[in-house]
Amino acid sequence: MYVKDIMNSNVVYVEAPGNREQILKKFFEKKVSGFPVVKKGTKQVIGIITREDFLKHIYEEQIALI
Repeated sequence: MYVKDIMNSNVVYVEAPGNREQILKKFFEKKVSGFPVVKKGTKQVIGIITREDFLKHIYEEQIALI
């Protein structure tokens, strides 16, 4: 068996810099736990964002406002 036989070539990704609301919407629409992050205007992968880290960051921002 080869990787190409089981991989998903229709990769959903987010761009950086990106819009927080669009990323959150994409998490709920696609029902995935994370996305590769690509540099805006390119296909260069610069990282990974997980749903857990994303929501934790939003929560921490809200706590900081209190």
